Formats: sequence, C-alpha cells, structure tokens
Amino acid sequence: RIEAAGSVVAQGESSLATRGDLLVRAASPTAGRATEATLDAKGGLLRIESNGATQAAAASGAGAHLALKADRIEQAGRIELDSGEIKLEATSQAGGTAIEFADGSVTRAAGRAYRFDGQDLYTSGGDVKAIAATGDIALRSGALIDVSAPDAGGHAGSVQLQAAKGSVSLEGRLKATSREGAETGGSLAIDSAQAVDLSRLAQTIAAERATGLENFGDALSVRNREGSQTLAQGTTLSARSVSISSDQGDLTVFGSIDASGAQGGHIVLASGRDLKLESGSQLRAAARAAGKEGGEVELMSGLTSGQMRLKQGALIDVSGGEGGTGGELLLRARRTGTGAGNEVAIDAIAASVEGARRIEAEAVKI
Repeated sequence: RIEAAGSVVAQGESSLATRGDLLVRAASPTAGRATEATLDAKGGLLRIESNGATQAAAASGAGAHLALKADRIEQAGRIELDSGEIKLEATSQAGGTAIEFADGSVTRAAGRAYRFDGQDLYTSGGDVKAIAATGDIALRSGALIDVSAPDAGGHAGSVQLQAAKGSVSLEGRLKATSREGAETGGSLAIDSAQAVDLSRLAQTIAAERATGLENFGDALSVRNREGSQTLAQGTTLSARSVSISSDQGDLTVFGSIDASGAQGGHIVLASGRDLKLESGSQLRAAARAAGKEGGEVELMSGLTSGQMRLKQGALIDVSGGEGGTGGELLLRARRTGTGAGNEVAIDAIAASVEGARRIEAEAVKI
C-alpha cells in the first residue's frame, strides 16, 4: 500500500513491483519531466484511488511515461501527466473486467498552454493506452479519459483500448478535442473480441464537441474480432479517417460515416462475411476546399465467404472540391466461379456513387 497526503511523484527511471495487490491512495500519481515509471502488482490487483484531500495534486512534468501493470487494474482516482503517456496493462487470464475506469476517475494526458518570453506556447495531447490480455475494459459512467490539445493550439493525442479476447464498454467520457478544421485532431483505436456499441461511441464523441472544437477529428478505428457489427440508422461517425472491421462476421451500415473535410478523407470498411450498405446509408469522403482532390473509400467483404451488397438508396461520395479531381472507390471481394474463377462476389451496384474518378473492383482468391 502507498498512501500520500498529496501526490505520489515518480522521478527519472523508476519502478516499483509487488507480489499481490497494490493500493495507491493519493491526490494523484504523477511523474516529473521525461520520467519513465512503472507500477507493477504482479499477480494481483492494482487500484488507484483518491485520498479525498483538498490539497491540489502536484503538477506533472511534460512528456512523462507511466506504466501500470497487474492482473487486474481499477483506476478510481486521478492520474494526470501533461503531454505524457499513461499505459494500463492487465495480464489476467481469468476473463471478467480486467481494466476498469471507475465513476469519478480522471485519466488525463492532455496538452498544456503556457507563456514563455512573451509568447503563447502549446504542448500537444499525449497518449492513453489500456490493454487487457483476456478480459474486458469498462469505462464507467462518470469516468473521463482526456488527451485534448489546449483550445488555442497544439495537437490532440491518442486513446487506444484493446481487449482482443473481451469487450470494451463506453459509458463514460472520451475527450481529444482540438481546433476544428486545423488538422490537429486526436485519434481513437478500439480493438475488441465483441462488437462495440457504435451508437454509444458516436454519442460519446459528439458530447465533447464544442463551438470551434472537434473531438477525435483525425482518426477512428474500431475492430471486433468475433460476431457481426452494425452501424445503426441515425448514427454518424466522423473523422478524417474512419476504419471499421468485423473480422469474422457481417458488417452492415444503415447510418453514416463522414470523412469529408477541406481535403477528401479516407473510409475503410472490412468484413469477414457479408458487407452491406443499406438504403439510407451514407459514406462521405469528399473534399470541400476548392482545387482539392476527393477522398478514398475502400470496401472489403469476406475472402472465403460472404457477399458485397451496395443497395439502392445508399450513397458513396468521394467528390473533389470545386475544380479538384474526384476520389477513388475500391471494392475487394472473393473471386467466384469454376476453376480459378472469373466472377466476383459483388451484387450489381445499386448505390449512388458521386465524384469518383476511378472505381476499381478487385477479385481475390485464396
């Protein structure tokens, strides 16, 4: 057990390892500038919790790295590293909730604004990574993960949530805000066995947007390794690059993906079986600025089974800006037919395709 009236501050290259459970109760675990620190509760539970003190947490040094390792991790306190990296790694093989961001917890690696020699300077947001070997990752209601840039400048950081043999649930707040349209947006990558609730994800991201600020504006990547995935009607995911993959199941789109911007964006949809764009669905990767090239949309259905179905009433838009060239649409599906095959598992395209200078269908046999 580690208890402090104020903060627990790591300095330099430092590590603390225990056998069994470890409780850290403090205003905030933090670290000095450029520190590389590790807390490791080998074979046990690592729990971070607030001491409830009114004393302010110590300021962190920019660019610090803090790694938390244990069988299971409960983050129920405040961890703050300005422009740093916070990594939580749970090694339990027992399943269940391996990493929990509890109600009221704050996990922040946001950038900072400061003044130097009469000039306003900004550090960029850092990185938060949560990796569960076999169990689930849970962001509880009231929890916050924040890798934002300062409102006036700097780049937002990245959040990575990986539960390759479990699930990722998103009830709390995910924040990586940055100036809208400045191409300084943050990125979010989710990799789980079970399908993520994309409607909840879209709501979570949209809740942190404000006037002049975007949230996770650079890249969104969502992968489920088991089962099928659906983007529901009325749900919109937006970033300059959006990737959704369903390794072993169907991927069905009723809603919208918007990767449009001053320059055309990039959309990738990949499934292990059927890939379906239903009536009313929209994939937009258009350029809005004059003279800019349209974006790219890549659609891939299963290479051993499955069909690609782009239905009437669906829209794919890769238009260029005024005076700019259109973008590209790539369709990749399994090769069918006798022998080596001379057909491709793509239904007749009934969807509307706007602004494409090139449409390529690729038949793959494995």
